[in-house]
Amino acid sequence: MLHVFAVVAVLFAGPPAAAAAARVSGIGTVLQLGPATRAWLIRTDDGASYEALNLAPAFRRDGLRVRFRARLVPRHRPLTAGARTIRIVHIAALVDGATSISPPPRPSPSPR
Repeated sequence: MLHVFAVVAVLFAGPPAAAAAARVSGIGTVLQLGPATRAWLIRTDDGASYEALNLAPAFRRDGLRVRFRARLVPRHRPLTAGARTIRIVHIAALVDGATSISPPPRPSPSPR
């Protein structure tokens, strides 16, 4: 009877709090996975890859250097092998090695 109670208690407890609140942070480069996928990846300087579910449009620039903090989304399967899925909590563009608090400047339109 005690074993049944223990199993039921574990089932209702859900995932451990640490797994639900896992956070990551780093400095990396924004990469577009492809125009057809509309998915964006942040590849960190230490080689980790994170697929960002909620990357703001101002930061959707291939090659943009960023500093970010995010939460892991463990139950979402990324499109990229070896990547982990994240929801961004904070992101800032890096301009010449310094952090820019505002979104990065948009490239000016080319003259026609």
